[in-house]
Amino acid sequence: VRDKRHNCNVHEGAVTVVDVKEMPIMAAIDKKLSEGSESTIENKECNSIGCVNYEFCSVILQKDKKTKKLSGDDIYKVIAKANYNVKMKIVSAPTVNEVNRVINFVDKNKIDLMLGVGGGSVIDVTKFAAYETKKPFISVPTYAVIAIFIIFIVILAIFFSSNNLTEAIIEDNILGDAWSENLAERDGDSQLWGLEKWVSYTYKNNDSRFPAYVTVTSIKNLFMLSEDDLRDQTINTIEQASDQGIVFDESKITGERASKNEHRIMYIIYEGNDTSIEPYEQIKIIGEYWNCGVTGASIICIGYAQITNSSETNTNYWARIIRDKEGTFGLGDFQGEDGLIFNVKCH
Repeated sequence: VRDKRHNCNVHEGAVTVVDVKEMPIMAAIDKKLSEGSESTIENKECNSIGCVNYEFCSVILQKDKKTKKLSGDDIYKVIAKANYNVKMKIVSAPTVNEVNRVINFVDKNKIDLMLGVGGGSVIDVTKFAAYETKKPFISVPTYAVIAIFIIFIVILAIFFSSNNLTEAIIEDNILGDAWSENLAERDGDSQLWGLEKWVSYTYKNNDSRFPAYVTVTSIKNLFMLSEDDLRDQTINTIEQASDQGIVFDESKITGERASKNEHRIMYIIYEGNDTSIEPYEQIKIIGEYWNCGVTGASIICIGYAQITNSSETNTNYWARIIRDKEGTFGLGDFQGEDGLIFNVKCH
């Protein structure tokens, strides 16, 4: 309307006054209709989303419920499946009254984080309400063809109490007298308003001649980590040991096995030498990872054992770290039900 910009605390940067005009409806009609004639446009259900004419045949004219079905319900299900307490509210117009309704909804339901799903006006309503209520806000724009004709908002309440991280541990009766938790190395943190959390426990043997340890790290994100992400994070954690003088052999062993609580566990085994001590000593490291569907947490375990001391060799602690009921890594000392990682309790 005029070449004037205004500072704004709600929007990033500045705002200006504009004249908004309704966009025309682009739709496929009967070719027999002459110019100037009137016709009723009926939306036709079509599953051929990849078709170049899809937007012209499947015209979205219905507000609220149609958009909720296309976007809101799917987002709701994904986040609810991750064990979050979710609340959803649909708003039909970008007005001050709608903003006030959203604010009342936020206060009434004690909402901690807001997601606005829709077009620009819808996201503005959510952003304004989030600013007024001092709540974190995430925008999720929909496809342009949907955003033009539909005004709606989905507000998701993510209560921090429902995002509790169930910490995976090795219980004392499994550790016995030869192993114990190193309390000084217990660590953890959270970020993104508590939506991402992690905690790590370290268990060490009590034999300084052949040091060995197992770390158990539990991770809880808004969405559960993929298997590829877990693998990459496990490998990255292990290979950081090179900064401490660990030199790995080029080959490594990969595979999968089952834990005592029947989780499918993926593993990676490295062999190498600890060059930080003289003479160099042989070491073995295993990284194992899995997702716990019961708690929604991702688990990464790292097991380390020094198996030589000068001319003496001892694989007892290594065997204790990796052994399992099925004898995945061998029989004898490598088969049993008291393996440390095998017995990690994640739920």
